Amino acid sequence: GGEKDGVKKAIAQFNAAVKLVPKDYQAHYMLGWSKLKLGDAQGMLSINTALALQPDFYQAYLTRAAYYSSVGRCPKAVLNCNEAIRLVPHSVRAFLYRGVLKLRMNFPSPAYDDLTTAVTLDPTHASIPLFNRAICSQAMGERSKALKDYSMALLIGKSTDVKVLINRGLLYLEERDHMNALLDLTEAAKILQEQNCGDDPAIFQAIGYCNHKIGAIQSSVEAYSKALSLDSAFIEALVARGNAYVDFLTPEDNERGRCDYLKALELDPDHLPSRVNLALLLQAEGRFKHAWDHLTAALQINQAYVPALEARSIISLQMDNLFGAMLDISRAIEISPSAELFTNRGVIHQFMGDLASCARDLERAVELGPDFPLAHFNMGNLHLLQRRFQHAIQCFSRALAVEEEDEGCLVNRAIARVMVGDVEGAEEDLDQAIKANPGVAHAYFNRGNLHKSVHRYHKAEKDYAKALELQPGDWVSRYSYGQVLAHQGRAREGRAQFKMAAREEIP
Repeated sequence: GGEKDGVKKAIAQFNAAVKLVPKDYQAHYMLGWSKLKLGDAQGMLSINTALALQPDFYQAYLTRAAYYSSVGRCPKAVLNCNEAIRLVPHSVRAFLYRGVLKLRMNFPSPAYDDLTTAVTLDPTHASIPLFNRAICSQAMGERSKALKDYSMALLIGKSTDVKVLINRGLLYLEERDHMNALLDLTEAAKILQEQNCGDDPAIFQAIGYCNHKIGAIQSSVEAYSKALSLDSAFIEALVARGNAYVDFLTPEDNERGRCDYLKALELDPDHLPSRVNLALLLQAEGRFKHAWDHLTAALQINQAYVPALEARSIISLQMDNLFGAMLDISRAIEISPSAELFTNRGVIHQFMGDLASCARDLERAVELGPDFPLAHFNMGNLHLLQRRFQHAIQCFSRALAVEEEDEGCLVNRAIARVMVGDVEGAEEDLDQAIKANPGVAHAYFNRGNLHKSVHRYHKAEKDYAKALELQPGDWVSRYSYGQVLAHQGRAREGRAQFKMAAREEIP
């Protein structure tokens, strides 16, 4: 209201001024600028008149650049920036404008150069050029440079803080640095609340995702719920909250997860991630046929949807439909080859007894994803099966370089190490596996076997007892437990364990 009225009065005054002094270029410029401020494109006529009267009027070129940019005519805006730079070679604003325009035109490299010039000309007020230069770096795939510029922009200025925090948070997210992403996005949400700018559900969705990734499941549920309180039809937040509930691993939370998936499907029956996640929940509950039906429904909507093909392939494998599993996984690989898909097909080949094809697929998986631990793990298992123990150790070591606390990998490397006579290395692996996951019976069983093989019967007894405590019906552990008791001169106790093992073996 008040400001608009003030601009209208200014227009009247500048109109009077140009009538009195028609050659006053500054009056023409201010008249044009005032009209543009009110959204009147006729203001450009006055700006052009000012330039006709005074061709070296640098400010008019910048105003024209801003106008052409606002109406999407970026090349014309760049030409005006060029003129401004010709007149004032050290103009920070001209280089900033031109850099941002080139970025908008999808020329990140020349944009980067202009923004670098803007930063060099005025390093103390460079937060906006740095912010835009970071975006250029991201566009060129230079993420470390982008992170550095975002961080410098935060140190220098306040005006772009929220945007910088959000962009840096999302970049950390791309880098899978979930903790730093969480810190930035949480700070951005806090500033938005303090400034009464309203809450953005997408930020809370991202905060939920970060919390989920670092294992703070309750915090992730709370963030997703906040996003949904701001937008109840936010399907991605519903599916993500469903995934978080399911990770609590309780029947009650599974039910909550199912409700979220079903609500997402109510909002959009064709939303494929909701259907696939619902199918995976049914699979985890052992309801394979129901899961298979949901995935088939998803594939009727989009027959090239890779997550549905991959999931149906795994469920077909669990239902002993090896041919169906192979068809789905091969179709998924045709559409979008990845380390994960080749690993899964390798495992299916192994189930079918085709070890040569299994090896080929796992080698391809390792080529595509050198840092994909499951490819190395399964290749290690294949070498273990073929008694190539040294090769198996190398594969398990590569997998553990990525995921150092994978107890399955540690146990299997320990078995391979025993086979090459490295008892000490095997014991270290089993100790680490038990430390990583104290609730896994087979780690204690294998460590018991190791102690038994070097006649440490007392230690073996403790490990077998722990394995039986975790898995009471395992007749192999019970039989081994009986053996170490007998070796310690406790024949009667040993015989009792053998009898129990025999009953457990033949239920």
